[in-house]
Amino acid sequence: MTDGRTDLRERLAALTERVSGLATRLAEAAEGARQAGAIPPEALAHEIVAIRRDFDDLRARALEAAAALSLRPGAPPEALAGVGDLLRAIVEAERRKARQGALVEARDRALAVLDRVAALAHRQTNPFAPLVESQARARELRLTLASAPSGDVDEAIRAFAETTRPFVELLGVAEAHDVVDDERWALLHDSLVQVFPRPLVVAALRGQIGIGGQPARPAPPAAPVTAERPPVELRQAAPAPPRPVEKARPAPPKPAIDRRELERTAQWWLRASAAWRRLRDQGVSFADAAREELRKYPHLLSVPIQETTEHDGGRLAEGYALLLDHLERQEPGFVEAALDRLNPDLVRGASAEGSSLGRQLYDYAVAEGRLYRTYIDFVREVVASAIPDPGCWIEAGIAESEAETSVLTRPTARVGDTEQAWRRLTDDKARFTQHRFSTTVAPLTARVFSVDAVGDLEVTRDAEVKLTENDAPADRAWLVVFPGAGGEQAAALRRLRPAGIVVPELGKEYRGLRIAVFNPDPYTTKRYELILGLSRKPVPTAFARLAKSGSPRKKR
Repeated sequence: MTDGRTDLRERLAALTERVSGLATRLAEAAEGARQAGAIPPEALAHEIVAIRRDFDDLRARALEAAAALSLRPGAPPEALAGVGDLLRAIVEAERRKARQGALVEARDRALAVLDRVAALAHRQTNPFAPLVESQARARELRLTLASAPSGDVDEAIRAFAETTRPFVELLGVAEAHDVVDDERWALLHDSLVQVFPRPLVVAALRGQIGIGGQPARPAPPAAPVTAERPPVELRQAAPAPPRPVEKARPAPPKPAIDRRELERTAQWWLRASAAWRRLRDQGVSFADAAREELRKYPHLLSVPIQETTEHDGGRLAEGYALLLDHLERQEPGFVEAALDRLNPDLVRGASAEGSSLGRQLYDYAVAEGRLYRTYIDFVREVVASAIPDPGCWIEAGIAESEAETSVLTRPTARVGDTEQAWRRLTDDKARFTQHRFSTTVAPLTARVFSVDAVGDLEVTRDAEVKLTENDAPADRAWLVVFPGAGGEQAAALRRLRPAGIVVPELGKEYRGLRIAVFNPDPYTTKRYELILGLSRKPVPTAFARLAKSGSPRKKR
């Protein structure tokens, strides 16, 4: 428990003791009043007010702590026992959060190890087939670990360490081969050959493998000789015959990219990279480019990148210049170096193994561009730039007016469908409830949903947004909230919390919101359920308004 939580627990204990003492004194006062008609002392009334004030403050601080951890306790506790239960729930939530942080840290360490393996190179031979093979395994493992479900935290942390341990040992040998003695050499050799090709292990132990092919570390200089030695008789030795100088073997040429296959299977890359170069040469900002592309293709984010060539004669693929710009800003030179940095062995065998250059370029963007991690940020950049104007294609949504709730869906599953199907609800029970929308989101795509206030609402609404995946709370969504008419603030961007978010005062403070549900997994389709709940704020009665403003005083 943090210091702040410890303080709350101590205050709860102190307040519990005060309430216990107050109960004793109240019982004594009640007994005196019953037997002798004694009037309870005024100090008891003051003590009750003070305890109530301290209880309200303690409860408010506990609720703030719970909200910071996305806990939703329901109705505020009205007794010390309820506050105690809430504090215990906070402790448990903090424990889970700490364990989740440990899991993220362990995953990041494992991914960093595999990133360093990807940077290894042979100092004389490039490409070195055993190293290429092992790096391909490291990339596959990296993708698996990056998208692995949390499950049991302790087991996941152990799995991260166990699966990357051989790569840690390989890196250790590559970086410190010169300090490995013979006994350790044999142990490492016998251990590593169980996992990696023997030529790679031997090359690493001999100092032929390094990060980026960097030269081996020079051997430490010999210690200076301080002891005096007897003079040595010098004899003229016959000069040794000169050793023939071995010419360095040229590195094998990189396999040429088959231009015909590139044009046949990687049109998305050719179109997107050409559009990206135009944006770069014209100096167009990401925000301006996003607005322009979404104005032409509002459904851009909902189309898988390799399927963009099937839309509008392939021109939709040019919109993914935005994604390439995102990758380029993460790593300058990423786009222009793509074809040169493809795995040579994979390029040679692409056709033979049924793969394609288009798929290889997609895998390159995922692995080398770390899209499995940064796609979330890409979606955030796009929706922040293009919503509300010009906006995105809406898969489904709600339009709320004073008289009815209209639910929008699409009659077909086709992405970009312009046909609309409206269901109008006028019964309050059907209107002010949770409206559920199931959606299937392809890898590295997003689906956008809407909630809008139509016209003036006499009674404002609260809109609650939740997302689930396999019935478990999920946070894979960005929310953009628009201010009401005449509002001075700009649209607000928020990340959905697993517990959900409530947007209050719809129809007054806010006129609408957009929810961009995204799938950051590069290879697996996800199925989510979006829950949009509407509730109407109650109209205060005359008595409630009077109580809120204070009782009127009688005129004298």
